[in-house]
Amino acid sequence: MIQKAYMSKHLKIIAIILILLTLIAIVTVFSLKEKTPLEEFNGRIVFVSDRDGNQEIYLMQASGANQSRLTSGYNISNCSICSLSAEDYPSWSPDYNKIAFQSNRDGNYEIYIMDEDGSNQVRITNNSAMDLFASWSPDGSRLAFTSNRDGNEEIYIMNADGSNETRLTKTSASNRAPAWSPDGENIAFYSDRDGNYEIYTMNADGSNQLRLTTNSDGDTFPRWSPDGKQIAFQSNRDGNWEIYIMNADGSNQTRLTNSPSDDILPCWSPDGTKIAFSSKRDGNYEIYIMDRDGLNQIRMTDNPATDADPSWGEAD
Repeated sequence: MIQKAYMSKHLKIIAIILILLTLIAIVTVFSLKEKTPLEEFNGRIVFVSDRDGNQEIYLMQASGANQSRLTSGYNISNCSICSLSAEDYPSWSPDYNKIAFQSNRDGNYEIYIMDEDGSNQVRITNNSAMDLFASWSPDGSRLAFTSNRDGNEEIYIMNADGSNETRLTKTSASNRAPAWSPDGENIAFYSDRDGNYEIYTMNADGSNQLRLTTNSDGDTFPRWSPDGKQIAFQSNRDGNWEIYIMNADGSNQTRLTNSPSDDILPCWSPDGTKIAFSSKRDGNYEIYIMDRDGLNQIRMTDNPATDADPSWGEAD
C-alpha cells in the first residue's frame, strides 16, 4: 500500500513537470516567433494614393495599419487635362505636427501645409508658375522647394509661412527635389546641368554647389539619413529605377534593391534603421519597407491603385 501511494504521488509529480515543460515550450515558441510588421515598425507614414480616383494624401501606421485619407480632391476650372486636383509629395515637419505637400487644386501646383490630421490646409505659395517638392529645414522654420517661376526649375527657400522667398540656384537647367541635411548646413538636390540628372549638394545659402554622382543615366530624389552620414536616392544606371545609398560625400555608392520593375522615392525611418520606398514589382506601385542595407523588404500596402511618395514620421 505504501509503495502504491508512493508510486501514485510520484506519477502525479511527473505529470505536473511534463505539463510545466509543455507550457514553457509553448511560451518559448511564441516568444521566438518572428515579429510581424505591426510589432516591428514604429511611427507613421504619409503617402500618395489614387485609390479613390485622384491623387490624395493618406496616412497610415508604419505597419500598414489604419490607412486614412487626409485630403479631398477639388474641381479645377482652368485645368484642360484634369477634373480633379492632384495632391502630391507629402513631407513631415521636424516635430511631426505638420505636413507640407503640393497641390494643383487652384489650377497650378503650389505648396500647402496642413496639420497632421489633415485639418487647416493652407496655401503658402502663390504665383502662376509651379512650386514643387517642399522640404523642411531641421528646425522647422523654413522650407526648400523647386519652382519654375523664373523660366526653368530652380531651388528656392522660404519661411514656413511662405514669406521671404529666396532663389538659391541660378542655371539654365532643371534643379529639383531639394532635401535639407539634418544639421541644416546643406541641401541635396538633383540637376541636369551637366547633361543628365545627377545628385548635387550645396550650402543652405546656395554656395559651394558640388556634384556627388557621375554616370550616363539618371540619379534623382536624394534623401539624407537622420544622422547625416548617408544619402539614399534612386537611379536607373542599371537599366531600371532602383534604390541606392551612398556616403554624404558621394563615395561608396551601393545598390539596395534589385527587381525587374521600378523601385523609387526612398525615405528614411526617423531612427535611420529602415527605408521606405515605392515599388511596381507586384504590378502597381505600393509602399515597401526594408532595412537600411536592403534586407527584409516587406510590402506595406496592398490595393489595385497606386501608393507612392512615402514620408516617415514618428508616432503621435
